[in-house]
This record gives sequence, structure tokens and C-alpha cells, in this order.
Amino acid sequence: MKILKLLLICAFCCPVFACSYSAATKSPKPCSSDENWYKYVQLDVVKVYSAKDGNAIYKSYLVKWEDQEVIVNDTLARTNYKEGNAITVVAMAHSYLDDSKNYGLLSFEIAPPEVVEN
Repeated sequence: MKILKLLLICAFCCPVFACSYSAATKSPKPCSSDENWYKYVQLDVVKVYSAKDGNAIYKSYLVKWEDQEVIVNDTLARTNYKEGNAITVVAMAHSYLDDSKNYGLLSFEIAPPEVVEN
């Protein structure tokens, strides 16, 4: 009987706490007035960065984006581009969830193969 009461209390309290937590946190919003917070862009590889440790590998690419040099991560190391190749990049703008900073964050990631193929 005590176990049943405990289960009923948990079944009621968990959703209530989860809803109050999700209401208290804000969803990511774009840094610009544009509604999209990401975009796909074609950029040329300026330099390739790679490293290897045993059978673990790292890959990223230096590209020029809006007259600025940035690093594009290939977190899963699924590509093998060379200098001069055009690559599809996901450029993303993020804001801080708690609005504690007066600036947003940019990140760049290699586009998934299924996006590049289409």
C-alpha cells in the first residue's frame, strides 16, 4: 500500500515539476530579427585541420564567411574535403537562454550528407 501511494505521488509530482521547469526556461531564439536561426551556405575551404590519436580522428575546416575567417567543425569526421573545395555549412545563431549576455553565439558545422545530396 505504501508503494502504491509513493507511485501515485511520483506520477502526479513529476509532470507538475517538469511543466513548471519548461515554463521557466525559454526556448532558443534567433539573435537577428530573421525568424530562421540557421542557414545553409556554400563556402570554400581555405585550410584543412586534422589530427589523429590512435584510431581517433579530428577534422575541421577554415572557411571565409561574410569576410571573416571561421572554423567549421566536422564533429563526426565524416568528410574528407581539400583546400579549394566548396562545402555546405550550417551557420547557426543562438542566444543565451537566460538573457544574461548582451550578445548571441555563432556556430558553424559541416552540413549532414543528406542535406548536401538534395
